[in-house]
Amino acid sequence: MSFVDKMEKRIFFKIVRWFAFIVSFLGFLGIILGVFLFIQNFSNIFPSSKVKVEVSDVQSAIQEKEAADRAKEEAANIEQNNNMAIAALRQAYSIAYSFFRNASEPGVLSLEALKSNGLAMDENIEISVPVGDANGLKITARHKKGNKTYSVDAAGYINEVATETTPAPVKDESSSKKADVKDSKIENLINKAVKQCAGCNPQKFKELLWEITDGINEDYKIQYLEDLNDVLKKAPTDKQPEYFGYFTDIFKQKLIEVTTNKEIKKLTALKDFAVYAGTIFGGILITALFGLILVLLAIERNTRKSEAE
Repeated sequence: MSFVDKMEKRIFFKIVRWFAFIVSFLGFLGIILGVFLFIQNFSNIFPSSKVKVEVSDVQSAIQEKEAADRAKEEAANIEQNNNMAIAALRQAYSIAYSFFRNASEPGVLSLEALKSNGLAMDENIEISVPVGDANGLKITARHKKGNKTYSVDAAGYINEVATETTPAPVKDESSSKKADVKDSKIENLINKAVKQCAGCNPQKFKELLWEITDGINEDYKIQYLEDLNDVLKKAPTDKQPEYFGYFTDIFKQKLIEVTTNKEIKKLTALKDFAVYAGTIFGGILITALFGLILVLLAIERNTRKSEAE
């Protein structure tokens, strides 16, 4: 046997055979992985489309609304207190003007002088006289529950001296249109909700429920009514109408989110299917190609043995 034959038989054939085997094996693994991912991806084609609104969601929305109302009321009270401080400052200036006009000789104005000349002091309003001279007069006033300090000068101009930042409110974590509905379960659920809502006008509430249900996707009508009944059952009787309003808003918002996410997952799943199918096809192609090389090598080896015999 020549040197070339020995190299071909003992080295090159082995290298090619092992290379073909390894690549074929990797191709086979690619097929298995592709099939596994392909099957697993089926769940994304039909993603969960359930819209779930818990009582805690409604309670959180109500608490946020109450916190916002309290903040608005507090802001209105602060503004009212600031206006009271301005009114007291105007009164103090009027008294100061009379004090200097009626004085027989130049004097110095003080808070005691303002009081003695008729200044009515509110216990919540703080008035001071930093400068009591007629020419450089300066009187300041602020309400204890306000957030601004005002001053008036000798000419009677009122200006804002300082503004305090009001802390941001802390969130507390916490016509009828009936459609023909074939499924009697919807009507039963509506009637059940009407009975549960003690603080609602039965006729108007029923008409409103029909109107809202007609506007919801057919696949979610029953779920909306079932969840609504659960919320009304757990809600305080005096707040049932409020819970109903917040529940409906939250449900519609979550329905939009679920529908959007569902479409996105479908598109992603289809794209992944293409990738996995390509992986499977590539694995099959590689396995077949290099498997064929192994077969040819085996034929060549057997042929050589036959010739040698």
